[in-house]
Amino acid sequence: MFSGTELHRIYLDIPSARRRWSDLLALVSLTPDEDPDYTVGVSDNEGNLIGTASLHADIIKYVAIHPDHRGESVANILLSDIIGHAADQGISSLSIFTKPDYVQVFSDLSFRLVGSCASSALLENSAAGISAYRSYLRSVRESASKDSDCGADSTCGVIVMNANPPTLGHLHLVRESASRVGRLFVIPLADNDKTEFSYVARRRALVNATAHIPNVTVLEGSRYCISSSTFPSYFIKELSERTDSHILLDLDIFATHIAPALGASVRFVGEEPSDPLTARYNELMKQVLPERGIEVVEIPRLADSRGCPVSASRVREALSGRRVTAAAELLPDASIPALLARCAALALKRELDLTPKPGLVDCNDNGAHKDMDHRMMSESIRTLEPVFEEIARISMSESLPDAEVLKPVGLSGERLMLEATGGVNTHKGALFSIGLAVSAVAYLIYKARISGSPACGAEILSPDSISSVISDIAQTFSRPHGTHGASVRNLHDVPTALDMAVGGYAPVFGSWRRIADPSRRLLLIMSELEDSNIYHRGGREGADFIRKRSAELLSLHADDASAEALTDALGRFNAECVGRWLSPGGAADMLALSLFIDTVTDSKF
Repeated sequence: MFSGTELHRIYLDIPSARRRWSDLLALVSLTPDEDPDYTVGVSDNEGNLIGTASLHADIIKYVAIHPDHRGESVANILLSDIIGHAADQGISSLSIFTKPDYVQVFSDLSFRLVGSCASSALLENSAAGISAYRSYLRSVRESASKDSDCGADSTCGVIVMNANPPTLGHLHLVRESASRVGRLFVIPLADNDKTEFSYVARRRALVNATAHIPNVTVLEGSRYCISSSTFPSYFIKELSERTDSHILLDLDIFATHIAPALGASVRFVGEEPSDPLTARYNELMKQVLPERGIEVVEIPRLADSRGCPVSASRVREALSGRRVTAAAELLPDASIPALLARCAALALKRELDLTPKPGLVDCNDNGAHKDMDHRMMSESIRTLEPVFEEIARISMSESLPDAEVLKPVGLSGERLMLEATGGVNTHKGALFSIGLAVSAVAYLIYKARISGSPACGAEILSPDSISSVISDIAQTFSRPHGTHGASVRNLHDVPTALDMAVGGYAPVFGSWRRIADPSRRLLLIMSELEDSNIYHRGGREGADFIRKRSAELLSLHADDASAEALTDALGRFNAECVGRWLSPGGAADMLALSLFIDTVTDSKF
């Protein structure tokens, strides 16, 4: 440090510290869009904040130096501390999102410029950064140029798309664009962990959906295309003064690095009738890219029979309203597995988050469990989502799915679950029951589509049809031996998970779904289900207690208006279950299954 200054940590949860920090950022025209993980400052001998810098994940942000103190090595001091802190966290590759004024300072610290515009610049210190991505793009281009299917047209075009998830509208954009160039490269957005559908699922669906178009190549995405690192306002759909800065920086990176590496002279976009931020992006693209030698072609949106644009936002809206039939109508076959997997994961998450629950893990406590908690079970659900996707994918076949094709995927899913949980069985039962339901629904949707029927109307995904197919699939499985369920069946003559499945989960499709409220539905299930989990822990006495107590509470709190009283009663019931060390895991699985069925069929009860 130089004389009269102090380097110190800034804690933004302290109002006075945040106020000083915000004032300095405002002085240099910076507006924070999120709270960083770590912030450091330099103050003069009078306590005035004269410089600050922050770290968020692996990005250095909010670097601000008071105009009266530039040239005094303040930035170097701040950056040295940030880099040291990042190293302590195991982060060696860093990016800097800053003003062009500081580019030289960071260049002197071995950072390289990635892109810039009038008000912002992105630099990085990783040797495997943009240069590695450029090399990857060039190698794909060279491989694609050897493809004789491209014909004589050597023109290359690019589409950058979120495709969250890929819809018939995205497929229309790809087809129309591919018909206008010799080679079309599609880049799915990768650097955003807030999408409803994962990058892996979105890219896989795009690859499968476009496999029949010979001149289309789906690339790996990166943080260099509409990234949450460099373009955060895109993902929160914020249209503000800084939005143009994000857009212009993103377009500079595209024109400087991505288009040249691919030899692309055209960028295709879909017209945007409803989203102001995307419309602004398209507007600036049309202004900026032609000046860099890249033509911009806007393709009209695909519309449905009512004239409404087919979009991923409509799919997500339908999914949030638990109307999978409406969502599936907008999707190609390749996206159906990801849709059903998302529905399965959401059903499991709704069950997990339901609070309070007797004896079960919820948001309040771990119930009658010492080896699992809410965080572990959430991670288990994330791990199983791609397993459900694979189950749906192999079930979209003209042949009825059976144990021979489904069991290896299920066993692989169990291994992944146990790896994620350190050996704890969090969702083995749910994987089986919901996996069968996902398989049945995927089979029914595919069967309807190849027959030319509506993609998945109420008559196709009816409760009876789903239940019947589940039963048919379950009958191809052999009875397991050496499990807790098998032991309970032998001791107490209680149906196993396979017995329930062979019966098509009849109560799930019947009486158990007549109660809409999940808490009351859970009590109904607990009052009627012969839960092998309870028998295993508490024998016949424990099972009788759970059924009797659940029936009493359901009778006392049948009125939907008594939510607060029911919550209190469930809290007391939870304490009783914990005292007896009883956990109705089978009932929880059936609740999650019923919530999945609610989503995939329009016929609720």
